[in-house]
Amino acid sequence: MSPSDNHPNDACAFKSYGNYGSTIFDPMSDSEFLEINVCDECLKRKRDQVYHVRLKKRAETVWDYKIFDPNNE
Repeated sequence: MSPSDNHPNDACAFKSYGNYGSTIFDPMSDSEFLEINVCDECLKRKRDQVYHVRLKKRAETVWDYKIFDPNNE
């Protein structure tokens, strides 16, 4: 399966290039990543740990972080 073929039903697909502090995946490279599917129900159950981030001002790269609310999207 290629990333372009990953269209899960009732789930979201994410790419992770790793994260400083991860003990399982942080390759220190932009040339590899994990592609992760997370089901909608899991997002709802863990909504207090999920952030919905939206770019506010593209020229200044200002991001708006807020707790994810699946009922208000």
